[in-house]
Amino acid sequence: MAKDSYWFKHDSTAGRGTRMRKMAFIYGHWGKGIYWDVLEILRDQDGYRFEKDEQSIQMLSDLIGCKDPDKLLNWLNDCIRLDLIQSDEKYFFSNVLKVNMTKWESTKDAGIQSGKVRKERKLNETRTKRERTINETRTKDEHNIIEDKIIDINIETLFNDLPNSSHL
Repeated sequence: MAKDSYWFKHDSTAGRGTRMRKMAFIYGHWGKGIYWDVLEILRDQDGYRFEKDEQSIQMLSDLIGCKDPDKLLNWLNDCIRLDLIQSDEKYFFSNVLKVNMTKWESTKDAGIQSGKVRKERKLNETRTKRERTINETRTKDEHNIIEDKIIDINIETLFNDLPNSSHL
């Protein structure tokens, strides 16, 4: 999934909720910091989820700079137990992050669609203006051609009438 922005929403009180406080009581400020590091990693993943096999947890540990993969695994299991993070057979994820990102993606998609409509409308307006300009230019050119022909005819008539002219 290509990401155009790595932003994600969270409540300003997210760090003071009961579940987060329980986790912080167990792991201290380290646990809160790791929680946000993990959520940032989840934000960047397809489906906002991460595999929970041993190798993936070791890789996650390395990605967030945690030197102790076993401590991270214990932390993850406690976050799942406290319902800060959810899991299935293969992945762990954050339901809150998924809900927030679904809303964000929907809003973003609506904006993209609106932008496409605006772009198409502007393109049509530009085409209409261009066609109007072309038509006006053609009309002016045709008018000039007619004027030139009239002038040519008048000059020719004048020259033809010169021998019959009584003014000379």
